[in-house]
Amino acid sequence: MEIKKLAEIKKILLVVDPTKERQEVIPRTIRLAKALGAEVELMVAEYQRALESSYPFDAKALSSAKESCLASRERWLEVFAEQMRAHGIAVTQHVRWEKPLYKAVVERCRETQAQLIIKATHHHSILQRALFTNTDWHLIRDADAPIWFVREEHRWDGHIQVLAAVDPVEAEGSVNNLNPRILDIAHEISCRLPAELNVVHAYEPIPTGMLVEFDAIVADYEEYREKVKSKHQKALDRLLESYVESSTHVFFEEGSPEKVLPACVNQHGHDLVVMGAVSRSGVDRIFIGSTAERVLDNLECDVLVIK
Repeated sequence: MEIKKLAEIKKILLVVDPTKERQEVIPRTIRLAKALGAEVELMVAEYQRALESSYPFDAKALSSAKESCLASRERWLEVFAEQMRAHGIAVTQHVRWEKPLYKAVVERCRETQAQLIIKATHHHSILQRALFTNTDWHLIRDADAPIWFVREEHRWDGHIQVLAAVDPVEAEGSVNNLNPRILDIAHEISCRLPAELNVVHAYEPIPTGMLVEFDAIVADYEEYREKVKSKHQKALDRLLESYVESSTHVFFEEGSPEKVLPACVNQHGHDLVVMGAVSRSGVDRIFIGSTAERVLDNLECDVLVIK
């Protein structure tokens, strides 16, 4: 479901991980739901391969075992639901037996017409520093609603920093221009939480992997570099003039976005990055603004992906 304003979000679908007793995503959702005046549905998609294999020839017993498992999850969710109700938030619960998880979430989002999905994510090992799982990438590709990924290792304090990541040059004149929506929603978040709003745009004079070709084509590299910088600066100024206040702090950096953006977040302590996801026709992948997908695995904060 496409949203243009944060105020349109009145139903949040919160995906709860049944393998964890401690849910860091709950305090974040409480804070956001209170700021928006939105109701929340707590959702668990349960599936246990071992349980299904225990009743290979007894469908009735398997059905009973599934019902018992789901009832147990309902009682477990009720603890978190009561925490949220104590803050004046309207809460419902939903459990279902289904895999894969992303399919269950996408279907439930459509069934309830939720305007926002919230899901926790975290680094999965020291050796493999992947942050986003296959489930997360599938949700980015397939979900109709924006997705707020809560970085569990990152705690929020009273002073929140929001960073809107934009790409004004590539998006100008495009039907997939998400920059205005990114800035509008990031500004609303900063007003409602409240938080401080910052904007970042990273650009590359020479696209990654093209250095050899450009050495042969561009005779005066410094002149070319200044022209590219000027083009990006003017496009950024036009965008910001229409959508943000003049006092907004802007990071305008030369370099690949997948390096600049995480460095900016880590250096300045941002708590949330608001980004756009655009599906390119005929290509089975999602590009986040002008960045490659791998940028997300290096961000030390929450990420709100808008489509």
